Amino acid sequence: EARRDPTNQRTQTMLRSTLALLAALSAAAATDDARVPVLLLAEAGCPFCQQAIAGPIADLVANASSIITFEERPFGNNYFATETCGGAPYDSDVRHCWAAMCVDAETPADECFEGAIVPQHGQQEADVDRMESCAKSMLYGDDWEPFWAFLSCMEAAYEKDGLAATGACAQTVASSTKAKGVNALDDLETQLWACYNSTDGDAAQLAEAQKTFDHDAVPYLEVAGAEVDPDDVVAAVCAAYAGPVEHLPEVCVEKLRGANKATTTRAAAKKERSAATACF
Repeated sequence: EARRDPTNQRTQTMLRSTLALLAALSAAAATDDARVPVLLLAEAGCPFCQQAIAGPIADLVANASSIITFEERPFGNNYFATETCGGAPYDSDVRHCWAAMCVDAETPADECFEGAIVPQHGQQEADVDRMESCAKSMLYGDDWEPFWAFLSCMEAAYEKDGLAATGACAQTVASSTKAKGVNALDDLETQLWACYNSTDGDAAQLAEAQKTFDHDAVPYLEVAGAEVDPDDVVAAVCAAYAGPVEHLPEVCVEKLRGANKATTTRAAAKKERSAATACF
């Protein structure tokens, strides 16, 4: 039976302190209230999620991280098996039923989060989604970049290494934080596995499931609350930014110079989606 390991509490406290220090050291140009919120619903085994993370979202982070906040919810198209809606094998109709009953409903049914999690792409996806949920529970906060470093690393290594990429990706996070003068994440891999193999992992996945509202397909991407196509995310962020002009990154200056500020609407995004561009 998975159990919480009390011996890890001291290191977990150090980890939280380190992340607070990282947030304090972050030299963001934009004020917090001017940052544009970017939300991604994704799952590890969807190739289109991997492509979005490695492509347009990585471009956004590389060129406009100072004016955004970024959150990814690694539950994607997963759902919990229930008697009312059904269970495995994966079925999008069952997923929509579960989301309506358990996430979008004001009062979720008692059975909502008691069954097994049903992934869309098999056990490897389930394993990596769980590890990414653990990483988010430890790393995500005011400074979202440590979690982004782990997420992007895991997604890049998914096909080749799957869950086995955890160690290398934890080291990537530790190395990136040392560049900011912080050295306390060296045992991040140990903490991740402690979470993964305990009830902490269950809690991390539950937290993501409860926030993953019904959606047509993944990758599902929002900029300032409006759904956008992944290929349009940089332009959408630049158009949504309302902070000081002097904090506008160069990529936005280029995109907005004579460009139309209109972003892809939710309806337009739905029309553009197909099995060739998204996981349903």
